Amino acid sequence: MKLYSYLLLLSLYIIPLYTSAQSGFRELKEGYYLVAGVFQVPKNARGFSDIIRDQGHLNKIGYNRVNELNYVYLAFSLNFDDLLGQYRSYRSLDGFEDAWILRYFPEGGVKIQNMALQEEKAEDAAINIAIEEEPDREETAISEKEQDLKEYPFIFGTVHATTMKEVPGNVIFLDGERNKVVTTLPANELVMVPDPNNGTNKAIFLCEIFGYKRQKIQMTLGGPYDDSADQVTVKGDTVYVRFLLSRYSKGDVAIMYNVYFFTDAVVMEQESKIELNSLLNMMQENENYEIKIHGHTNGNAAGKIIDLRSENDFFGIGSDNPEGYGSAKKLSRRRAETVKMWLVDSGIDEKRIDTKGWGGKKMLYDEHDVSAKRNVRVEIEVLKE
Repeated sequence: MKLYSYLLLLSLYIIPLYTSAQSGFRELKEGYYLVAGVFQVPKNARGFSDIIRDQGHLNKIGYNRVNELNYVYLAFSLNFDDLLGQYRSYRSLDGFEDAWILRYFPEGGVKIQNMALQEEKAEDAAINIAIEEEPDREETAISEKEQDLKEYPFIFGTVHATTMKEVPGNVIFLDGERNKVVTTLPANELVMVPDPNNGTNKAIFLCEIFGYKRQKIQMTLGGPYDDSADQVTVKGDTVYVRFLLSRYSKGDVAIMYNVYFFTDAVVMEQESKIELNSLLNMMQENENYEIKIHGHTNGNAAGKIIDLRSENDFFGIGSDNPEGYGSAKKLSRRRAETVKMWLVDSGIDEKRIDTKGWGGKKMLYDEHDVSAKRNVRVEIEVLKE
């Protein structure tokens, strides 16, 4: 039996249902999700998430309040068509043949569907579970027009410029005409880059791995390719693009896009560990680094502040977390301090780390904008290298 099928079978048959609070995962929002697995038991969802993350596939876990299941998903979009490129790429990878696109609009009602689980040398075992409206997997297949679009084999090498070791991460593929994200592609493995269908085949590949300076390259898919600078090499049908990644310099400021806090809390979500470890590696690699951690909130309203249960319980939240009241500036400062405390707990000298809370003074978007959640963030400023 495949590992994925085993985990799904285990979660659906053995363990009782968990509520959102018990799950601890952020609730799914309306839109479309590229799903790798569905689990009833949070720890099984976490285990599956860790397995594919160790294989280099970044993912998140979302909780569905309608059917009380936990979804491990690889990508999210408000537009179904935006996920098709990634859908095709992942379905071609070993272990992701059953990846599918979830349509999640909980106010639109619930229907019953059959989900079949297969075991080796066993008959299909079908179970009925209540789930939100999901397109049949055959319906997520590519339209005839899209089937005619060409795909291009690429390998994006993300390499540390000093050690020349591979750096795990992803490369963002943008339509070179519309400057719009097409898909996200895993680095250091063969991937099929979908045709952007923009009439010119102009493409932009952006490498933005936390801990390293941002890089991008523009090209026309299908060639001709400029290999004069050794960043691009063509071997047969495959295009090799190498990003030599340099660490941040003094004065650089980087947003930790994947460090999340529970609402009104200084407690971090489990998904934050990946980027926290990237920051830790950066600090360990260069002991001369000194940084300032900046905390930001969405708006300046005062409110409840949920604190850590203990000094080193950075990810645990429940009814026993102490609560207080304070300004948005205080909340943002305490969140920055939580990141500092995690680094110190991991062995970094506290003298190398400063913190500051800004509240909502430096928002990226209006606090009522559709992208306002991105105002809630932590930034790292390099003071010394």
